[in-house]
Amino acid sequence: MQHKTNPVARVFAILFTVLFVITAMTALVVYNIFNQAFDSEIYKQSINRAGIYDHLTDLLGEQLVFQLSHNTCLQNPTSCTEEQQKTTPAYLANVDASEWSTVFSYVIDETWLKTELESVIDQFFTFLNHPGQPLMLNISLLELKSRLGGEDGYQAFRSLLNSLEPCTTGDLLNLTKSALENANLSRIQLCRPDESVMIFGESAIRGMLKATADNLPDDTSELIKPPSGHVGDSLVVAQKTIRILRLAALISPGIPLVFLLIISLLVVRNFKSLFIWWGIPLTVTGALTALSALLASQILNSLLLDSIDTVGLAPGLLKTIRSIFMEIVASFRDALLIQSGIVFALGLAMLFLYLLIKSRGKPIVTE
Repeated sequence: MQHKTNPVARVFAILFTVLFVITAMTALVVYNIFNQAFDSEIYKQSINRAGIYDHLTDLLGEQLVFQLSHNTCLQNPTSCTEEQQKTTPAYLANVDASEWSTVFSYVIDETWLKTELESVIDQFFTFLNHPGQPLMLNISLLELKSRLGGEDGYQAFRSLLNSLEPCTTGDLLNLTKSALENANLSRIQLCRPDESVMIFGESAIRGMLKATADNLPDDTSELIKPPSGHVGDSLVVAQKTIRILRLAALISPGIPLVFLLIISLLVVRNFKSLFIWWGIPLTVTGALTALSALLASQILNSLLLDSIDTVGLAPGLLKTIRSIFMEIVASFRDALLIQSGIVFALGLAMLFLYLLIKSRGKPIVTE
């Protein structure tokens, strides 16, 4: 028996179909953002895929040279105070990026840096995901201290000296005096001595490096304190706000499902009408969401790249940061494409079944 749909019910069904498409697209986007934006693995994997650990020392060397070349105190010493000029010794401006890379390679272990950076990411997202949790960003410096105060530190120091201009007699006297007094490394007027002088001063240099390493803390717990006062209160409010938004994101898929239920109550009377009234909105939702994900990822990448360009970064580091952002955006996009593809395929299957029933002319089975 053929059941005709009430015209008024049909109009309302069309209206709720439009609302379903809009809310379903919004729910998919919001759910993905809040489901993945607070997943530390997304960021750790994106950083790893960008290859930053493979070229870390090269990036640091290039960035340091870039900073020195744009240092107004080095370019025009009269524009800076004496204290500012001491911050960046002029003799370091002649060390090129590859030489800095060699120096860094001795004291920075890539495995250690990866472990500590991933630990910081985990600590940050633990703070975001657990209201009441204090913000603690603790980094172990034991590996760095061990390298700086040991053979690696000495080789790094020698590598730096070999990159500098040859020493004069006065330079040698000052360098030897500073080494014997275990002076702060940042206050030593460095130059390149000959090998005989290096042999003579090796013990003093090793002692100076060990003393410098021993003065470093074992971790950053004493250096980086949890925010307090107004900043701490603001972070607590941010934690609570994020929790509410995440909860809203988790329940957001329920809104389009309600609209789908209303559509069913208004016009669905059999399998044939079910397939057409569910198939069309699901197919449209899947297609539009996938298209939006592709367009939004391109727009977001452009906006991020433009904003990063305004930061004073060397080309290599800028390119790497761009790659990290693009990897993060790509992970969001891919997850959204998979989910929208499932919705599209489900809707398409329903439309196929509708056409199959219609072409065979089977009688409609009433519920």
